[in-house]
This record gives sequence, structure tokens and C-alpha cells, in this order.
Amino acid sequence: MRVRTVLAVLLISVMLFGCSSPQNPPSAKGDQGLVSAAPTGNAVEIDVVAKKWSFSPDVITVKKGDHVRLSLTSQDVTHGFMLPEYGINAVVEPGKTTKIEFTADKAGTFSFRCSVMCGQGHSGQRGTLIVEP
Repeated sequence: MRVRTVLAVLLISVMLFGCSSPQNPPSAKGDQGLVSAAPTGNAVEIDVVAKKWSFSPDVITVKKGDHVRLSLTSQDVTHGFMLPEYGINAVVEPGKTTKIEFTADKAGTFSFRCSVMCGQGHSGQRGTLIVEP
């Protein structure tokens, strides 16, 4: 009788749950048992050029959830790229490409600016990140 009960439970379990894989597989964080959620947005790649005293483009628009990859270059002197709401502060040197990646997980309008004193017009070197809901 006990074998029949075990077989019945096993059969019912297979019928109810099938052989599908879990909806949220464990993350690669080891034995912490954390589940990672997949990004909801697209990968967006944008080239940004810094030069005295501007960014081009100076307005960047993405969707909330997008994975943003910025490739920053400088045409003249060393500049910075600071986006405080996303904890970003990078140095952009002439002749080199600085890569920045982040997930746009906050909707809104955010200012970015040059964070390295680059000359007389430094304080006006600004731009805007728009993260649409």
C-alpha cells in the first residue's frame, strides 16, 4: 500500500508540474540562493564625443530598463563624465575610448557634466539624460 501512495504522489506531481525548467533559474552568485531578474529593456549603444566645452550628443534619451553602453572619446583635452544619479564619474582622455555601462533603472531627467577642469568653459560642459518610463 505504501508503494502505491508514493507512486500516486509522484504521478500527480508530474501531472501538475510537468518537466519544465524553473521560471527564474538561480543566479551565478553561488550558494546564496538569490534569483536574478533578466533586464527588461534593450541594449543601447551610444558614442559620445567630449570637446571644449560640450558633449555630442548633449541629450541622450533611453527607455527605463535599457542597458546603456556609452563609448566616450575626447577630441582635445582630458574631460570627465559625471552622472551622479547613477554613480558614474569617469575620466575621458584624448586618443582613448572610455566605456561606461549601466541599466537605466530610474525614470526621469538627469544632468551629466564634465568632472575634470578642462579650461575656461568647463562649467558649461553639460548634457541631459532622459529616461522615459
